[in-house]
Amino acid sequence: MSCLPRPQIVLPLLLCAALCAACGDDADSDAAAGGSGGSAQVAGRSGAGGRAGAAAGKGGASGEREVKIRFRGKVLQKDLSCTATFDGVGKQSTQVVPVDFRFFVQDLALIDKAGKKVPVKGRDQAPWQTADVALIDLTDVSGTCVGTEETNDAIVGTVPQGDYAGITFRNGVPEQLNHEDPVLHPAPLQVTDLAWSWLTGFRFLVAEVHQSPETVKDDAADGGVAGGVGLVHIGSTACKANMGCSHGNRNAIELDGFDPDDDVVVADLGALFSDVDVSQDVQCHAQAEVCAPMFARAGIDFKTGDSASAQSLFRVEPAKGAP
Repeated sequence: MSCLPRPQIVLPLLLCAALCAACGDDADSDAAAGGSGGSAQVAGRSGAGGRAGAAAGKGGASGEREVKIRFRGKVLQKDLSCTATFDGVGKQSTQVVPVDFRFFVQDLALIDKAGKKVPVKGRDQAPWQTADVALIDLTDVSGTCVGTEETNDAIVGTVPQGDYAGITFRNGVPEQLNHEDPVLHPAPLQVTDLAWSWLTGFRFLVAEVHQSPETVKDDAADGGVAGGVGLVHIGSTACKANMGCSHGNRNAIELDGFDPDDDVVVADLGALFSDVDVSQDVQCHAQAEVCAPMFARAGIDFKTGDSASAQSLFRVEPAKGAP
């Protein structure tokens, strides 16, 4: 509305000025109203949404969240400890002590409630994992164990937001990494005592128990003492240069009822030796027939090197306060 006086109406100058000021106030008021209640308010929410999106981006811009897959060592039903003895292991229910228990994990995925396998995006976190492979080490150098001073019982990564009810993985090192020089790899593939050779590759799993010294009887034949040993090293075999290995010896573990927030994956050292007599010297280096029952427990067909349909090495249990 114009605030100038029409020619046929003479208004006092002061009145016109007041009316013009009122017009300006109305215009400013309308603009302010439009700014706070219209598009600017939506933009403000978009800005807040943008900040929320940025915050969510720390866990993954597409709505991802961090997960920690925890493993727990056991010997049958008891928690693994390097300073304890364990009864009832093997065909003769031998009392044993743990010595070593380590394994690589590849192809880690969670299973959603629709049955879809959702890969866990790993990350480089020396010295225990890269984006492609992780090392779980459940024995230190205390007591009877001869592992490493540091241990690791978890893998961290990200998955899309959602509800999960299972887990799947393999014990192995990805084939493209398995036959390289360990010193050229990042950790954890620099653990040289887990590598056989460039041709054969890595030991995917090492597990060892000894008969408890308190239960070993004198060997009258040689005047000394004999003690049982249970040992299994699993890795690829029948390998040829530039042709790979005809026996990959990688299992394919799939466990139902696993929620990463509430559960752990139990790795049962005792179960590996359930079908052999560990009061004797039973050593498997992935090639002799003696390996067959231990491979079966780990979920591998010894004759073919393929994954088997059953295994008893891994199971799911509630975390019960696991860190």
